[in-house]
Amino acid sequence: MRVETRKEKGREDVPTLGPEKAVVTGSVREKSTSSGDRPLSLHPTTLVGAGPLEVVTAAAMAGFPMVGVRLAPAHPDDPSPCLLTDRGLLRRLSRTLRDHGLRVLEAEVVRLAPDTTGDRFERHLETAAELDAAFVLTVNHDPDLGRAADRLAELAERAVSRGLRIGLEFMAFTEVKTASAARDLVRRAGHPALGVLVDALHLARSGDTPETLAALPLLAAQICDASHAPPADLAWEARHARLLPGEGGLRLRAFVAALPPGLPVSVEAPGRSTESWSMRAQRALVTARAVIERGHRSKP
Repeated sequence: MRVETRKEKGREDVPTLGPEKAVVTGSVREKSTSSGDRPLSLHPTTLVGAGPLEVVTAAAMAGFPMVGVRLAPAHPDDPSPCLLTDRGLLRRLSRTLRDHGLRVLEAEVVRLAPDTTGDRFERHLETAAELDAAFVLTVNHDPDLGRAADRLAELAERAVSRGLRIGLEFMAFTEVKTASAARDLVRRAGHPALGVLVDALHLARSGDTPETLAALPLLAAQICDASHAPPADLAWEARHARLLPGEGGLRLRAFVAALPPGLPVSVEAPGRSTESWSMRAQRALVTARAVIERGHRSKP
């Protein structure tokens, strides 16, 4: 994947993407190989227990053109290996991606905290750039939103020099809980390399509706399903109890219909499964395509 740049007034060159990719109005756009002209990516947590090499192989066998990558464990009970320190695994992952012709959509995760310093996530950015990721997923746990905006802008500036963008994800259990809060923080940070990642589950649990998406500078979306009623522990549900698209009660048809044309969608559905990783990946692709087709048919 070839990364090019364009010059923004008063900024470093902002990454755009080569002939097979483009950045349009703040959103990642990819040439699609999937239904409805919307490229699909397999999020690594959908294959519970799989390592990054197994995720890439299963995604390629299923027909996904892209995958997500966890750079390091995202929470205390996350079994993901640390690509930031395991250089051998990182080289093998890069080779496996090339061998299968897959691209990395999101590299995750950077967590902004009150004590975050500007150079804390240099290794995250370097590793994401080595994997040629489209963007680095970021969440905010700093209640001081002025400070968070400054840190987010600094992170974006550091990302630009490596051909990356930064995608801010909102979640009800972080300090950026809603779509409007994510929009406002990105605007406050004021950097052209920043955008918003919207997750169908987090959108629903925040109390927002798909109709709010039109106001967001979207980089990508994540899709899954879940029960209509929220559980007491939203973080546990997000990490362990998602369903594949179409298997629950979320408003996925309206969610897909509200997304800009060509916006990449990552299938993130960690949950209990007795299937093999390859079968789980195949079902993830099939169910996501079916939901996306229905969503496209419902567009006015």
